[in-house]
Amino acid sequence: MSDKILILGGNGTIGEAVTRQLVNRGDDVTLLLRPDRKPMHPVKVVTGDGNDEPALAALQQREKFDIVINLLIYTPEQAEMNLRVFRDVKQLIFISTVCVHDREQAVVFNEESVCGNRFSSYGQNKRLAEQVFLRAAEQDGFPVTIVRPTQTYGGKKLPLSVKGGSYWGICQRILDGKPVIVHGDGSSTWVSTYCDDLAAGIMLLVGNDAAVGQIWQITSDEVLSWDQMYRILGEELGREPKIVHIPTDILVKIGMDSGLRGDKEASVIFDNAKIKKLGFVPQVSFREGVRKYLAGVEKYPEWKTVDPAFDERCDAVCAAWERMAENFNSTI
Repeated sequence: MSDKILILGGNGTIGEAVTRQLVNRGDDVTLLLRPDRKPMHPVKVVTGDGNDEPALAALQQREKFDIVINLLIYTPEQAEMNLRVFRDVKQLIFISTVCVHDREQAVVFNEESVCGNRFSSYGQNKRLAEQVFLRAAEQDGFPVTIVRPTQTYGGKKLPLSVKGGSYWGICQRILDGKPVIVHGDGSSTWVSTYCDDLAAGIMLLVGNDAAVGQIWQITSDEVLSWDQMYRILGEELGREPKIVHIPTDILVKIGMDSGLRGDKEASVIFDNAKIKKLGFVPQVSFREGVRKYLAGVEKYPEWKTVDPAFDERCDAVCAAWERMAENFNSTI
């Protein structure tokens, strides 16, 4: 008999890919979804709230899931609650983030790299949640598996430097010949991972006794600068992007940092040697990922949303930056 698997957050970018691959593998999968959400794949569905402890406890007591994959844990308090509710499972897979790392201490990261990101509250809280699970694993043998992905994209999402409320909005700006903002000088390196690749790595850990009690970093091997990424996007759109480089310090001050500080602003390289020992091989290049996104846009025109307020802000900021540069040049 196969293990019963519960997924919390199964309709998101990562969760959808994980659910699809588990279904294709023939696993017994149940999704916990809010009442207004529908599953993207033929699975069992339970409606509810992933933060409702009494309801979750009743669900677990009734269904007795063997494996839980939780993509909705963002705080140590949520981690503590999951320890109480799922104390009898064979494995709980917690999706953390590489943003727990101290980007000021290193450029190359693996599972043993120094943690402590003083700029990112997201990374700080994920690290605190990790510590809750790791203490429970050490003290009580709680069967946690911690996964650290980098920025994961797919579906209607793209890895972008500075954006508003729309991913397509940046593509539209490129098509319209409008400037797009890239932080710094565009030369810092970044690693993004296509959702199907991350899901394939997670498949190697689901139900794997050797994965329990450990941290697993799963990312792409492709390292690109931000300028390279935007040029690839432009090439696939058939237009050369007009990139405007603005220092991260300035973007933070004007409220356009979009999670840059402590994350995208730093050059990164990820060492995936550990997960590769289990057979992990990322397949989707950034260019191929862009092509998949653009094919999706053609299939789902509703993805072509724009953010007018961001567009106006972007136009104003780029114009102000160009005026500043001209005034600076005139004074030296």
